[in-house]
Amino acid sequence: MPELTISCGLGIIGESLTIEKNVLLTIKDGIIRDIQVKLPKEKGQLHYPHYALVPGFINTHTHIGDSFAKDQGLNCSIRELVEPPNGLKHQLLNKVSDEVLFTGFRSAIIEMISTGTTTFVDFRESGVKGIQNLRKIVNEIPINAIICGRPFPDLQTLPNVIELCDAIGLSSTNIYSKDELNYINQICKNKNKLILTHVAETLEERTFAIDTFKRSDIERAIEILDADILVHITHANEEDIQLIATKQKSVVICPRSNAHLGVGFPPLALLLKHNILTCLGTDNVMINNLNLFREMEFLFKSMREKWGVHSISPYEILRMVTINPAKALKVDKKIGSIEKGKRADFFLIDLDAPNIQHSISLYNALVLRANPSNIRAVFIGGKQIYGT
Repeated sequence: MPELTISCGLGIIGESLTIEKNVLLTIKDGIIRDIQVKLPKEKGQLHYPHYALVPGFINTHTHIGDSFAKDQGLNCSIRELVEPPNGLKHQLLNKVSDEVLFTGFRSAIIEMISTGTTTFVDFRESGVKGIQNLRKIVNEIPINAIICGRPFPDLQTLPNVIELCDAIGLSSTNIYSKDELNYINQICKNKNKLILTHVAETLEERTFAIDTFKRSDIERAIEILDADILVHITHANEEDIQLIATKQKSVVICPRSNAHLGVGFPPLALLLKHNILTCLGTDNVMINNLNLFREMEFLFKSMREKWGVHSISPYEILRMVTINPAKALKVDKKIGSIEKGKRADFFLIDLDAPNIQHSISLYNALVLRANPSNIRAVFIGGKQIYGT
């Protein structure tokens, strides 16, 4: 691949996400080889003085298998909609043809790319077949996918699943005994695979765990399963949060999904207080779009309403879709920021767009005002795969 240089009027650079002026990137073989800033009138092969370079977003929790079933079960409860094995989602997945499933995969991936997402983490249902199906489509479309498989139809399939997936993504710890959780942990650790699991999404899940196992599902996920990343934690209490912090676990929150399903709002103020690495995900496509711009704005405004005007900053939220997930997934040496030696995953946003003009900060503009129509190009691995 020939060397490519791109210059922009602004760029969000490095792990600190520093806003720099007049940024020049040099890219070769998909990797950022050099970054220069504050260069007067420097021009690259691609010169965009009125655009900003933004690190590609990482969507840390998706279920794109239900992309073919958008808005079905709109008024269902969470149990009616997604609880395995008989939730509406699983009924539909059992009946859908591969052709329709693949069309849904493709539309979801194209939506993510068009909204600035260059990496996504998917909880893949249907065991080995589910992983193979998504891998087939990901191989067609240049996006970075971290596929989290799960045993299906039973735990005996775990050794086969673990060979094909990038990580394990469990629907719950409540469906497994202590011995089974220990077994999952052992298999995953032996294969150096991360463990992700849903926990405490609903009050019922938490109550069931305490009644059945005499400890919360978050405690079981950490102390027995030794999960790396906990998803949702909508009903975590302060003791749970302290345990997460002590064990240095990471968290993914999905505020719009939680709101849609009426299950509550994640305790983000406590997560921030305890310096817990927190990421954002959009969850099921069946109920939610994959637009992280919307997720960030919703989170910012919800936090202000719940915990006051100084509860969170746009900068902190931007980290939740870039730096934080890369660290949580242990891929921060490769992605998550625009830095020398990292993969050239980024997008260009139009600073002259009417909805962005006059914003006092690029952080504010991205979190509160930007939308996909402002994106002029998306690069993944140094290749422009979206835009003109």
